[in-house]
Amino acid sequence: HAAFLDQLEFLCTLLEAVPAVNTARPSLYNRLDWYLERLTDRLPEAATRIVEVGAAIAGRGAEGYGYEFTPVTIHGDLHLGQLFIDPDTPSEIAGMLDIDTAGVGDPADDAGAFYAHLVALAESTEASASSAASIRLANAWLSRWPRNRNAGFDARARAIAATHLLGHALQPKAEDQAAASRRLLERANALVE
Repeated sequence: HAAFLDQLEFLCTLLEAVPAVNTARPSLYNRLDWYLERLTDRLPEAATRIVEVGAAIAGRGAEGYGYEFTPVTIHGDLHLGQLFIDPDTPSEIAGMLDIDTAGVGDPADDAGAFYAHLVALAESTEASASSAASIRLANAWLSRWPRNRNAGFDARARAIAATHLLGHALQPKAEDQAAASRRLLERANALVE
């Protein structure tokens, strides 16, 4: 995992240096209330818990956005499906797709999106070796956030990733969708508590 994540961090650093004239799509965190409402519609029996998790996400977001950060060029929709991996050396990233979403934004958005997509992938391959590998990679990625040089990065990335997880909880790709939605809600909470 470490070599691949080193490559991913390096790729993000290279991307930061690319001049961009447009802004990246707005952070999903900006739509936290919308996701909370939709998830409450989907899981009305969990309405109280959804409110609690939403408050925890908002609190962590406020902590992270309490710091001024330097906007840089980001991908805007970073996940495994956007990366070409060298088949001979799986730790090497050979390219990137869909850079039309790239623009100036918060680097925590790419970090949070990458994490959340890995966790959602684990849910879709529940109880398999792929699921465990996705969670290990997600946790290894998460462990790198506190050392980021951008003030408040860890808190922002956690709030952003948790918001992404709420989005994935709306229509999880799992056999038991309601159970998967509840698990993703609790994973979102674990990120920000």
